[in-house]
Amino acid sequence: MPSAGHPLRDTRSDRSGAQKRSPKILGRHTLLGALRLATALALGMGAAAPLRAIDPPVRFDDASALLNFEHVSLAFDGDGLAGAAWIDYDNDRFLDLFLTNGRTQPNGLFHNDGHGVFVAVAAAAGVQDRRGSSGVVAADFDNDGWPDLFLTGDGGVTGSGASPVVLYHNNGDGTCSDITATAGIVGPPTANSAAVADIDNDGFLDLFIGAPGSLSGHEQHANRLFHNNGDGTFTDISASAGVHTAIGAFAALFSDYDHDGFIDLFAGNGKMSA
Repeated sequence: MPSAGHPLRDTRSDRSGAQKRSPKILGRHTLLGALRLATALALGMGAAAPLRAIDPPVRFDDASALLNFEHVSLAFDGDGLAGAAWIDYDNDRFLDLFLTNGRTQPNGLFHNDGHGVFVAVAAAAGVQDRRGSSGVVAADFDNDGWPDLFLTGDGGVTGSGASPVVLYHNNGDGTCSDITATAGIVGPPTANSAAVADIDNDGFLDLFIGAPGSLSGHEQHANRLFHNNGDGTFTDISASAGVHTAIGAFAALFSDYDHDGFIDLFAGNGKMSA
């Protein structure tokens, strides 16, 4: 069933006296359309990139054989959604690949050796997890020059229960540490998408978590927005920012669509209740 977001404005002022706005929620999607958008974002197709003219024909070859990985979610009562993120986790200037997996199954982190070979390093990096994840965002949350990982849960939308969200800090030595508890991030019951942006222009990336609700339980779950305090902790500002809406989101995307210097938020909604 279609549902709509709501344009919202926060009239608080920043230190310079300029008016500050909360991210606006815009858009109308059917449930199927929102699922398609969520899949596109999870696979990395939602990010904008500079355009360069290319003489046709353009051709992409299937290079899946480079990876030894199988995603399994539905078999373990998950939602069947998969996430992927390019991340140069070791700062060797070659993009590595992180893949989420369902409950009881290991996530995948594949190191790009720069010569067309991807080496499985998830176990050594400490990110196999096996609790189940659907979405993933790679971002440097503490500005230390090493990209971190945030994972959304699996299950709860169509499956039973839901696994928790996870924030991995990149230690800069090829390993990551789970800092979810100390960071103060608690995801909504059906957290399956995420987006990051510096919503208040303080130099630290903040975190939005989308939660569509339970299709099997006909329940709506509210989204959550966490402000990055810059000291390794986050504060839930969902209500004050105006994003704690009755209808959650399957997918989300930040962008300054009106070029006013303040980031905006697009949320693809999905109505689960009657």
